[in-house]
Amino acid sequence: MSGYPVDAPPVLVGHYWLTGTPVPLSVNVACTDYSVAKNGKLVAYRWDGETALSAQKFHWVGKG
Repeated sequence: MSGYPVDAPPVLVGHYWLTGTPVPLSVNVACTDYSVAKNGKLVAYRWDGETALSAQKFHWVGKG
C-alpha cells in the first residue's frame, strides 16, 4: 500500500468494499471491509501484537 511505511505499526482499515478471500494489503495494512452489506463477508482480524499481519489471522462469516 503506497504511502504507509512498512516499518510503521499495523493498521486496520475499512470502507473499501473488497471481495474474495481476506489477506493483508501489505505487511502492516489490512482491510476488514468485505462488502457484508452487499451479501459479502463480515470480517475480523485477530491481532495478537504482531508487527507483520497474516492471512491466517482473518476470520469471517458470510458468503462472498
